[in-house]
Amino acid sequence: VINYYFSNPLYEGDITSALEEFFGCKVNKVIEEQYLENENAHLLFHEWFVFDFKLSSHKSLLVDFYETNPIGYSAADLNLYKDLQENEYGYFEVVSSKPGRVEVSSLQNNKNYVVREYSASHGLKPKTIIISRVAKVEDRYEFVGGKLINLDIEFMEVVRNAFLNSKATTTPK
Repeated sequence: VINYYFSNPLYEGDITSALEEFFGCKVNKVIEEQYLENENAHLLFHEWFVFDFKLSSHKSLLVDFYETNPIGYSAADLNLYKDLQENEYGYFEVVSSKPGRVEVSSLQNNKNYVVREYSASHGLKPKTIIISRVAKVEDRYEFVGGKLINLDIEFMEVVRNAFLNSKATTTPK
């Protein structure tokens, strides 16, 4: 998906706008170097660009790709892009973790997700806080996006409640 938009001249202005919005300044050599050389910035930008940025059409990249199907995917393959539109990015508290399965609770809305996960599940301990994106993939939830950040801390009840009562939106930006 990323390659389609980055290689299509129709989206050059959208990409410039996205880079400027994400990095907070005009596109220049410094941004290009940060984007290309800093793996974390690169991963977080791509995740934000795919899930959160609005193209000039006022649609997210996922919605645009699903609606236009520019590559001509089959209905079954294209359905993944519809599923991924159901996602949440933010702070999650680990409820339980075992190989292949992590249960997390969103600190923004108190919703629990049982997430299929193999690589990160070994290092996640109950009550620790992670920053990630959880998305529907077919009949299950998975961690998707650029980077799962394990803060390896526990929030006190007062901090947890502040998150639940906050209306702020969290993004990789």
